[in-house]
Amino acid sequence: MVHYYLFVWQEKFYKLVDYINPFTYLFKIKSVKNFYSKHGIDDMNKFVDQKVFNAKDHGINIVFAGINLSGLIVLFEYGVFNIIQISMGKYLIQYIWENHVNQITFIVILLAVPSVLNYYLVFKEEKYLKYFAVFDRLDDDKRFKYGLFCGIFILLVLTFFVVTFCFLPSGIS
Repeated sequence: MVHYYLFVWQEKFYKLVDYINPFTYLFKIKSVKNFYSKHGIDDMNKFVDQKVFNAKDHGINIVFAGINLSGLIVLFEYGVFNIIQISMGKYLIQYIWENHVNQITFIVILLAVPSVLNYYLVFKEEKYLKYFAVFDRLDDDKRFKYGLFCGIFILLVLTFFVVTFCFLPSGIS
């Protein structure tokens, strides 16, 4: 559900940014239109919008939504890591940045978890296309409620991440 709304919000953001996109105006020039029409593309702006950016199976916005979902998972992981540091009363991060092996191990673990979760829960066998179809059929009231829920969930993850830094005592070593 969060992935779906990240995609929808990314789509809306793209439409907003597209108003100032200089390529939108470039593709309206008659010689550019004629060039692309010779190659079978009647409206390059429509092609870019539908096939390049907003295609649900391979568009750029679906990739950005997956990256944003992974980023949320990483922020949650790091918040849990901060809670572990708080409960132990030690800054563990100083041991992680001690040498390159620890750094690489920490980063690989931090990035492996969202990669595995996203692959098996979202992208394997294109599961996300199935639940996208379900959410696309919902009425506007339910879509608004789910969107509000997802927005609150994202804000809670971000707040959790920031608040865990506030509770790290300054005197622990």
